[in-house]
Amino acid sequence: MVIYKDNGEEVTGNIVKEEAFIVDVFRLGKASNNHEGIPSNLGIICMEDLTLFTTSFNIFTRILERNLVMNIVVRKFMSKRLFDLTQRQISFLTGGAKERYTFILEQNPNLLKNWPLRFIASMIGITPTQLSRIRSEK
Repeated sequence: MVIYKDNGEEVTGNIVKEEAFIVDVFRLGKASNNHEGIPSNLGIICMEDLTLFTTSFNIFTRILERNLVMNIVVRKFMSKRLFDLTQRQISFLTGGAKERYTFILEQNPNLLKNWPLRFIASMIGITPTQLSRIRSEK
């Protein structure tokens, strides 16, 4: 997932594994507070072909209201996502670039095999050159 800054610059927000369930939580929050017409500043960049399903907030809400299994699955997913985001936020706020890099690799050990370094560097808030230095220290 990428975040588009006001100046158009892309920042990698997250890298997800295949068969992922991606939700723009910020967008859902806007929609649930009657701000559905406000565009999101999040986007998706795919490194390989995929099948993508999308829906509106209203349809998504109706599905959850009518389908208990889907409701439970989404709640479990959102709970795990909130936990993961909180862990990541703590790591990013309290650690340096090396700690952020280590944290990201612990979460996804195959990251370096599948993604260009510029995405990983962007995700941890450093330049590709700085990331190369960190990697050479290991």
